[in-house]
Amino acid sequence: MNRPKSHPLAAAIICALGFATLAFTTGCPSADKLLIDTPSEMVAVEHGPDNYVAMTHDGVVVRVKRLTQGDDRADDVPYAETEFWMKAARDRVRDTGGYELLSEEEVVSADQLSGYRLEFGRDQDGKTFHYVLALFSTDDELHVIDAGGPEEQFDGVRDAIDSFITDYRLEEQ
Repeated sequence: MNRPKSHPLAAAIICALGFATLAFTTGCPSADKLLIDTPSEMVAVEHGPDNYVAMTHDGVVVRVKRLTQGDDRADDVPYAETEFWMKAARDRVRDTGGYELLSEEEVVSADQLSGYRLEFGRDQDGKTFHYVLALFSTDDELHVIDAGGPEEQFDGVRDAIDSFITDYRLEEQ
């Protein structure tokens, strides 16, 4: 069975945000899974306490990573405001990922926390790819949502991705 490849920009985002390599494989697990409703156009392929991955049948991938932030060595990343992480990711994706910034806007999560949504585009091997990155943070957590895929397939689920971002809940209820 052929599995779609991960979005090629994932490593650049991790590096851009200064996450340790282990941040995506370890971190401080929460008691419960992330509170996520998988869009009907997708199937969840991973759903753990601090990470989530879903994909469409034609290769568009959405991922969520919840990271602890603070001054303790056990934290995944040092504390910074959401705007800092947005600027770091934006600059890294543009400067080293070869993506053009198409849009940048503030967004609000379902539990009314402010964040940022960035959309990028890139032409590669005669195909255009789209990549969306959304960031939300609390005093002790950074939530990273990213989605990407070939333009035609991405555009087919764009509304679902945008709803996924604005319906996202950071706080467990």
